[in-house]
Amino acid sequence: MGIDEDDTNNKDLDNEPHQLPWFYIFTALGFIVGFWGVCGSLVVNKTWRYVYFRFIDNVQDRLYLMVTMPINTMKRRLRG
Repeated sequence: MGIDEDDTNNKDLDNEPHQLPWFYIFTALGFIVGFWGVCGSLVVNKTWRYVYFRFIDNVQDRLYLMVTMPINTMKRRLRG
């Protein structure tokens, strides 16, 4: 096998016009299944929906405190 034969084999593989982009297809299918797996269960099950939104609300409150408490502490130290 010479160098010319390897070049023609690589060119033939790269120029296939009807290749399906399997990565994109499986990524889209995974997103759809994951999205409806979570959102569908929240739509169907009322208890899970309440627990989920209560959890999100608690996380939001904790993040707010984690951001505002150090800022207020720094403001107090700068004042005096």
